[in-house]
Amino acid sequence: MKRLIVTVLLFSSLVYSGGFSLSSSENSMLDSALATMKAKSDTSLQSNATMLSKLSSSTGVLSGGWVDSNYRYIYKMIITDTDRVAVFIMTDIYNTNSALVKMLNMQTNMVLLIDANSESKLVWNGYASSNTTSYITDSCTQMASSGMVYIPGGFDVDGDGVDESGFWASAYPASATSEELSQLENENFNAYVQSHFNLLNGSTWSYRTDSVWYPNSIYKPQFIDKGSNVDEYMGKLYGMDIPHIIANSNISSCSMDNVSYEATMLSNKQYIHIMKLLEANDGQTIKNGLLGNDSNVPSDYETKVYYMGDFREYTKDIVVLNEFTAPAYWNIQSESDIEISEYGAWADVDVGFGAPGWMDPMAIVIRKGWTIDLTFGIGSGDGTRGRGIPFRVATPYIK
Repeated sequence: MKRLIVTVLLFSSLVYSGGFSLSSSENSMLDSALATMKAKSDTSLQSNATMLSKLSSSTGVLSGGWVDSNYRYIYKMIITDTDRVAVFIMTDIYNTNSALVKMLNMQTNMVLLIDANSESKLVWNGYASSNTTSYITDSCTQMASSGMVYIPGGFDVDGDGVDESGFWASAYPASATSEELSQLENENFNAYVQSHFNLLNGSTWSYRTDSVWYPNSIYKPQFIDKGSNVDEYMGKLYGMDIPHIIANSNISSCSMDNVSYEATMLSNKQYIHIMKLLEANDGQTIKNGLLGNDSNVPSDYETKVYYMGDFREYTKDIVVLNEFTAPAYWNIQSESDIEISEYGAWADVDVGFGAPGWMDPMAIVIRKGWTIDLTFGIGSGDGTRGRGIPFRVATPYIK
């Protein structure tokens, strides 16, 4: 059946019916692009790649195609008369999701290589005669200089049937520098929380709509190795302090496809994403291709994330405790994996429900590996139970 598919594609590309032609300079660029495209195939097949048709044309369109002699890779090209843009498609017939698409702008000689398996994101950008590949780790070096690493995607985290993309996250939890920050200012506390946290269940945020103020010393963060002692990290914080601290961390944004990705709190889903990658390897090293392939980084890309699961950490998510049921992808195996207060989450600061006490009907999702703590309200955490709770930063998933 696969051999039959190849034959049909080849015959469809060999039909000639007249049409426009290319200039000599465009032909030269096309030849260069074809050579670059062939070079992207398996090296053992390059010598066997046979051109079956350089150009055929129909009304306003030039097309052609070739296949390697082992019938593994199919190459097709389409050029439109109006745009003068060539489109090249390379497909591995044993893995049709691995199709690569290359567009050549005949006027600027610019080539874009797009991975169709990752929603057509730009992963290669250079001239037709160039063989240089550019990845997100090359274009967002400011993230790495801030202590963040790229977490590859390419697999389904939450069981919805859609593969997640990757994101940037800090390799270490935040620790304090000596630079003290100003206190959190907010005119509408409910609006502040809504703009910085995710509500996982329910539809109504019910915090105070006036300002919330409290005395608490907070410091500019850094994301470096401070060892395996949780007290060396920035852990004695109110949960509501964290977005304010991140906003003052001076982490540069990362831009990709004209979208800017800012550092924010690591979400519960992203925490699980990292845990799955770590468990697929040695518990510290993350590799592309372990659970799926992310074309934003090389196939052999790897990085490290430290102390994940060694102590409790804040996430960006909030749940309404009344009748809350954990989703299946949280991987709750027993009652001991999740702690919930039947009276409400703890509040040190009155955020709309009184304080101190077990008064907050909403709790921040706090994780320690696969165990979950839903006993901390957003106005608690400053030294509660003698040990603080640190946090990590992350960008949203790359679209």
